[in-house]
Amino acid sequence: MNWSTRKTDNGKIRVIWKRFLLALIFIGTTALICKCAYIGPDLSKADLSGANLTRADLYRADFSGANLSDANFTFADLSFADFSHTNLNGTKLAGADLSYADFSQANLSDADLTGADLSNALFSQANLT
Repeated sequence: MNWSTRKTDNGKIRVIWKRFLLALIFIGTTALICKCAYIGPDLSKADLSGANLTRADLYRADFSGANLSDANFTFADLSFADFSHTNLNGTKLAGADLSYADFSQANLSDADLTGADLSNALFSQANLT
């Protein structure tokens, strides 16, 4: 369930959170629950060409303007990711969760999308040839 624990240097505040929209915060023995927005990793304009990220958890990642040519994202969680203006030429996305991902103006030529979940994904002006 992707829970994490973080402590401050003095050890008095502990935050246990899930990657979605709730946080459980302990201050001493008092527990607080709050809503929070999870922002995925910022990989915009990164050169990850040829990278092997099979089964990676990259929910809400920002890949805008990145070079992901020939990368392997087979069975990765890329839901809600931003791939706008990204080079995905020859990228393996088979079986990946790409639901709600934004591929606007992305280059997906020769990309393998076999069995990928593309529900509610955006492909405005994307190259799919």
